[in-house]
Order: sequence, then structure tokens, then C-alpha cells
Amino acid sequence: MTNKFNPRAKTVADWAYIGIDKHFHKVLKHEAGVLLDQDTEELHQIRVGMRRLRSTLTGFAPALTMPKSADQKRVGNLGRILGELRDLDVLKGFCRSLSANFTPERTGFTEESFTSSRTPKGEGFC
Repeated sequence: MTNKFNPRAKTVADWAYIGIDKHFHKVLKHEAGVLLDQDTEELHQIRVGMRRLRSTLTGFAPALTMPKSADQKRVGNLGRILGELRDLDVLKGFCRSLSANFTPERTGFTEESFTSSRTPKGEGFC
């Protein structure tokens, strides 16, 4: 959150809801890029947004009345799932960079190795 004065914020809960709104919209902003599965930076930015959202929920918990579907634990679980997906993307990039120095016969890696191991990100978000 910024340090600028916000006339809408009169209570701690108001500041909490402003923070939640900001971080939630950051997550939504990068959703389409993640579903296209073309740039790993989009997934990284969603993870950053989820961490900040969870921190906001945790830090302002005493001042908030939130629906059960938006509790800290569920946000954290989704963040962990996204973390595992990010780890796979990083590993895939690392393997690609290593395999560029060797022939497919020597490494056992081909472009098919990177695409057939899992479904596109979009299929799990329906």
C-alpha cells in the first residue's frame, strides 16, 4: 500500500479492504497471462500478489469480517500450489538451458519432454 492519504479510509478495516482490493486486482490482472502459459513472469507476479493478499488478511485479521471462502488458509493453500507450478517452470527453463549445450541423444531431453509432462495451466482453472 502507498503512504498517501486516502479520504475513503476512516478505520483500520477500511485500510484493510483497500489493501485486499489492490492485491486481489493484481492477481486478476495476471490471470490471463498465466492461463496462456507463455511467460513465467506472469505466474511469478500472481504469486507475489497472493503473498501480499495473504499478508494483508493476516495482518488485518482482527479488523476484518471476511467470508469463509476468503480466509488466510485458503489463500495460503492456493499460493503453495502456485509455488509448485512456478518451481516446475523454473526447472523447465533450467533444463532447456542445459539441453541447449548437448544433443537430444546425449541428454534425453527434447521439446516434447517439456510439453507432454503436464496439462496446460488453463485446464485446471475451469
